[in-house]
Amino acid sequence: MTRIPTGRGRSLVSAAKHFYLAPAVGLLTGLVAWGAALLATHALRDAGVGAVTYLITYLLFTGGIHVDGFTDYFDAVGAGARGDAALRIVKDPRKGAFALMALAANFVLTYALATHVLAGLAVVRGVTTLKTYAVLAAGHAAAAEAMFVSAAVGTPEPYEGMGKAFVEFSGLGRSLASNLLVMVIITATYLAFLGPHYAAALAIIAGFSALMSLLVVFDAERRLGFVNGDVLGTAYEVGRLAALATLAALLGTVT
Repeated sequence: MTRIPTGRGRSLVSAAKHFYLAPAVGLLTGLVAWGAALLATHALRDAGVGAVTYLITYLLFTGGIHVDGFTDYFDAVGAGARGDAALRIVKDPRKGAFALMALAANFVLTYALATHVLAGLAVVRGVTTLKTYAVLAAGHAAAAEAMFVSAAVGTPEPYEGMGKAFVEFSGLGRSLASNLLVMVIITATYLAFLGPHYAAALAIIAGFSALMSLLVVFDAERRLGFVNGDVLGTAYEVGRLAALATLAALLGTVT
């Protein structure tokens, strides 16, 4: 999920066994990306620069892996393909016109929403509080959790692809219980240190993010018949954009 080396090799099975930690890694991603954005915004007093910094930092920190899956999947969606035809498009290393349009829409939405959020913070508070920063970062935790849920409810791909182990292990009772514990810890921490107001905002953000990601799974099950790595990447990106849109809508209530 990130470019941070773990020293645990490149085993997909090992990574899949620890996939329940996805929301914690997502939270870390949000802290880094939004931290850079806030620093740039305050240093240059320009929300647009902050939004670009957020996007670039996010892409560098994750290696763009989720965006890559997002563009591959939307190539098939744009073409209206299903079954084997859809899988061929998803697996084609070349990016088609629909992938480029989806990528442009993703970046434009990210820039517009992040600019709105960062500019709104300056208007509402003048300075960004630690609590607001925590809620901003939580958007990525919500997206990562939405991706885990998407894997847990999805059908594994019928071949040895990158996402197969993640879908299989996410559906195990032990992984689900561990993931639930991680989310309880994150939520309890927000509730204890930020108060019910911010914990409620986190719940709303996570709920809408999960809903939008599950719509991706719904489409994938009918378009491909299963959930693979590209679908999971799409679920994360759609969840992230949904979380960002919710943050923009809740701006006045979480600052």
